[in-house]
Amino acid sequence: MTYKDGSDRLGLTYGRKVSLPGRTFTIRNVKEIPLTMGDLVAEKEASVEMAAWLWFVFEKGASGLIFGSTDSGKTTLLSALLAFVPYPKKILVMTYDRWLGQFTSLDQSCKTLNIHDRLVSPLGRMPDNVNVYEMQEAGIYALPHGTFTDRPQYITLRAESLNDLTKKLTANIATESHAPDVLGLVNSMNFIVHIGQVLLSATGLVRRRRVLNIWENRPAEYRTHGMGKVSIEPEFVKDRLGRGLFTYTSMTDSFEGLSDGVLEGYLLDYFAGRDGMSHEAALKDLNRRATVINYIVAERAHLNSFQMYLAINYYGKVKKLKESWLKYAVNLPYEEGI
Repeated sequence: MTYKDGSDRLGLTYGRKVSLPGRTFTIRNVKEIPLTMGDLVAEKEASVEMAAWLWFVFEKGASGLIFGSTDSGKTTLLSALLAFVPYPKKILVMTYDRWLGQFTSLDQSCKTLNIHDRLVSPLGRMPDNVNVYEMQEAGIYALPHGTFTDRPQYITLRAESLNDLTKKLTANIATESHAPDVLGLVNSMNFIVHIGQVLLSATGLVRRRRVLNIWENRPAEYRTHGMGKVSIEPEFVKDRLGRGLFTYTSMTDSFEGLSDGVLEGYLLDYFAGRDGMSHEAALKDLNRRATVINYIVAERAHLNSFQMYLAINYYGKVKKLKESWLKYAVNLPYEEGI
């Protein structure tokens, strides 16, 4: 039995038929004040370069999927990233277990409410972003009912690896009536983030969360597989080692950006071109965003979550750095400067 109160979670097992040792319980308690992207960078869960790139694509309206194993930090990461959605856009947040709740009446005159019915009202409020936490495998084919819209979508899903994720998204796709919708939804995901736990021996064999990889999903119109045939399944841009745009190296507990052999970023150039920016201007924009992230990381002891959001929103609106932030323009991702 599991009981949830907000984000806190209480799990109980009772009776020897369920739990051989007898009654057991676990309590999962989350922080009252959610972690911010500054906290995650400070704890080395992600790099400044990753944070700046994710900020860029979140602000521009890219859709993404975050996956990982149990307790890998999927929900924490997405909650932190939502601070990058510019004001005053409206955000619709759904947890899959909540919107699975259905009402069935013994009175045959009453209609059974399904997933689609429960989503009509919130989607009618015209959200700018749709977010679904903890999508389960069984609900993948129901997902298009609620999130296959023209709005940016952010989803967390439990999977152990990119191969596991691909299998979950495409399994039985030929026999499912929702297959076209699901393929459309998956292909609308512009980027995929893999987060997980790693074991660090340098600190006494402790587990830490790390963003392991970020891949771009190649747009369908750029996919060809022999004889000019276009693949309808998702295609994640990888280098010869299977790495994406950003990757984690366990040997050094560090991150690498823009792996060799990978396109220098479809999304970066796509959004830059859409907004009339050159490639060089987009790189400098990433450097300035990295400067803001550096400022938040360095000063987070003196900033609350709202003040961090104000700093992010300030740059998002005026695209300029405050004079007091310039000293944090160090160790930037790119050599072009700010």
